[in-house]
Amino acid sequence: MVLAAGTDVAVDAPRDITLTAGESASIDAPRASVRAADTRIEGADVTVVAERFSARVQKLAQHADRIEIAAGRILERARESFREVTELLQTRAGRARTVVDDAFHLQAKRTSIASKEDTSIDGKKILLG
Repeated sequence: MVLAAGTDVAVDAPRDITLTAGESASIDAPRASVRAADTRIEGADVTVVAERFSARVQKLAQHADRIEIAAGRILERARESFREVTELLQTRAGRARTVVDDAFHLQAKRTSIASKEDTSIDGKKILLG
């Protein structure tokens, strides 16, 4: 069966609308929008393909066994940032730089610095012990 109209089609129901397809369903339009107080999308494999993707949320919670990100550049901006890791936190980089405007505090049970070449400490005062 084909439903075709020369102009707009509107479906208005005082309760639920259910669409069921045996194999697939698609929407092909220049613009589509969904508005609901509570929205849920379920699928065994969900793919989003876009030139640009924007999300604006009050609170975002993600729960995953594994997150993988592949990007040319990652830029994060936050007023405050906290990261808590119970086991290993490892960063592998070609170069690393940390710039802090005010105070930098590092606290550890043990600390080790190993350099294959020079190590320099430059400060007005260097306090040991």
